[in-house]
Amino acid sequence: MKKNKFNCIFISLILLLTFTVGLSFTNDKNSLVSETAQASTRLKKVYIPKRFRGTWYANKHDKMKITANSVGGNVVGKTYTNFYHGGYKNVSEGVSKHNLVRYKGKSMIILFAKRGSDTTFRVVNRHHHKALYFQQGGGYIYFYRSRAAARRYGNY
Repeated sequence: MKKNKFNCIFISLILLLTFTVGLSFTNDKNSLVSETAQASTRLKKVYIPKRFRGTWYANKHDKMKITANSVGGNVVGKTYTNFYHGGYKNVSEGVSKHNLVRYKGKSMIILFAKRGSDTTFRVVNRHHHKALYFQQGGGYIYFYRSRAAARRYGNY
């Protein structure tokens, strides 16, 4: 009788121990999974290269100011800040929560937050002046460093 009672207590302690050990392992696995999920969705912050920075003029009225961490002007619509390295693979459901930047050759391609199309920036020579080729959707505009060149060669 004492052996039977002792065996029941021993078995229940073993079951209780395995249950608690199993719970501790499942909690550890969940925390590891959540940490790796957060690490994979983290985006690297980037800054705009120096060759694109400055104030660029398209014609008499339109200008764009590009700094190390912002792009703004009346052509773009508003000032966008906080750029992260990424592309369409970092976008869920067709809308980006961040301003994503990627580089292809000498071009910089930005996917602005909550907009559908890419915006391409490229510094080129046009009419012997340094120009910023700005393409958004189907259209393109050339921006120049000086207002005089923009008034003379502005294409719209």
